[in-house]
Amino acid sequence: MNPSPYLNFWWTGELAVSEAALISWARTQRLLPLLGWRAAQEGWSLSPTLQQAVKEARYRLTAREVLLKQQLKQLSEIVVRQEIPVVVVKGPVIAEFYPETILRPYSDLDLLVPEQDVTELITALQQEEYHAELGGGRSTHLPPLYPSTAGFRVEIHTALDAHGADSLFTFERWAESSAPWRAFPSMRIPDPLEHLLYLTYHLIERHQFAGGGLALADFKFLTAGWGIYEWQTLQERAMSLGMLRSVGLALRLVAWFWPATDLTEALTYFPFPPDKVLAVSQRMLLGYQSKLLPSVWRDLEGTGYKDWIRYLKKILFGEPQQAQRMSFMEKLHFGLHRPVHLVRTYTPAAWSLLRGDPESRAAWQARRELMVWLRAEEGL
Repeated sequence: MNPSPYLNFWWTGELAVSEAALISWARTQRLLPLLGWRAAQEGWSLSPTLQQAVKEARYRLTAREVLLKQQLKQLSEIVVRQEIPVVVVKGPVIAEFYPETILRPYSDLDLLVPEQDVTELITALQQEEYHAELGGGRSTHLPPLYPSTAGFRVEIHTALDAHGADSLFTFERWAESSAPWRAFPSMRIPDPLEHLLYLTYHLIERHQFAGGGLALADFKFLTAGWGIYEWQTLQERAMSLGMLRSVGLALRLVAWFWPATDLTEALTYFPFPPDKVLAVSQRMLLGYQSKLLPSVWRDLEGTGYKDWIRYLKKILFGEPQQAQRMSFMEKLHFGLHRPVHLVRTYTPAAWSLLRGDPESRAAWQARRELMVWLRAEEGL
């Protein structure tokens, strides 16, 4: 399947759209620096315009990396001083698996910490002039903290995600398997197998492919060199989390997006997604069915009235994990901003669905088909 002229360039180096359109697509997918790297690997000749766009992207990311190292140094000093165990997740950790760290853009720092240390870490960051910004959006992490100068926002988690009332990918689950970070030994990084499971859940179930093609690059580089032991262990852990289908789908997408990547051995351990689910996932990944819509199919745990009540509570009051750590004033602030956020964010999508917009209906149905297939894993 090749529904995209942009993907055609990614695969072959043959330009079937304007250079401006290709650059815009690559920026949206966060693939522009990686596009330059891929062209060099394949021996493709980029036009001066594309070369300049890649060069500027690399320059910006290099400058951001300098800021990152300064900020991580400060964070490592804080956690040593406060004696707080921290696992750094995603962004800068995943970047170390890439051929060059600047090929992997990111905009925040995700820290996984024990529940009992959250308040102390937030207080320590605030003393270093970090400040929280709480709007009306819901999430499974605490309100993000921003440095007073240029830098990355910090998101603090006690669990990286949740399914219903169950916390997923907690500090306790990862504490034993995590390892000291070579670059900053006072902080820890996840076991790659656990990291891949989280990245899979984050891409497919939490954000339904909003991560775009960059997420598949994470999979490719993180698993490079894996053998039978790693894939068998991943299968066992995925089974324990009910994620065999999610991982299988993710690997099929990696094999599709990176045709030269040999995942023949890996794919034997996971179920093959139906052709329709795979096609829908490919289109969502490329942005064709990625319209912002209510997350009913993701968040609704069943079809009974109690399931709908829990879903409506999430919509109106946010994630339970988010609210648990809020002060009274933060809950009040969130409650006042939540209705505005809902109206501003979802009114256009709801209206397009109600008036029968074909694109919105297709995106709505795509999400439903994906989640119905994933949630049926218990019947395997």
